[in-house]
Amino acid sequence: MPVLARANGQPRAARAVAPTDNWGDAITKLIPIEVVAGYLAAVQIITGLEYSTSVAVCQWIIFGIGAVATVLYMLATWDPDPEVRRADMKSAWPQLFISLAAFVAWAFAIGSPFGLLAWYESWMGGLALIAGALLLAAINKLLGTWAR
Repeated sequence: MPVLARANGQPRAARAVAPTDNWGDAITKLIPIEVVAGYLAAVQIITGLEYSTSVAVCQWIIFGIGAVATVLYMLATWDPDPEVRRADMKSAWPQLFISLAAFVAWAFAIGSPFGLLAWYESWMGGLALIAGALLLAAINKLLGTWAR
């Protein structure tokens, strides 16, 4: 996690997107890439197994664990200082929801477990990922996370 930026003498959480952040910095703070990497590793492990109902259930369980892990990871890494973390949590919830949406977009793009659904096609995942990446910072700003 980067060194915390402090503005006007007030602490600012390391994961909090600030108005001064450029698009790349904002996306880096919004997308829980560590959770996505762990999710991708877990999906790759079960992809090699022969398909069965239990493998399908396992894919949905891994997706659920990834979604919960996204929120917990973002909360845990919001700021190394527990006091700042507690003080900043009210303003963090919109960004946490955006990060959860980013995880879902990545999971949708990867295909597991959504590939089990009859209507899913891989091009849909690619489009969802592009749209999500382009819209994340804008949606975050609209939800007011930057208005501190």
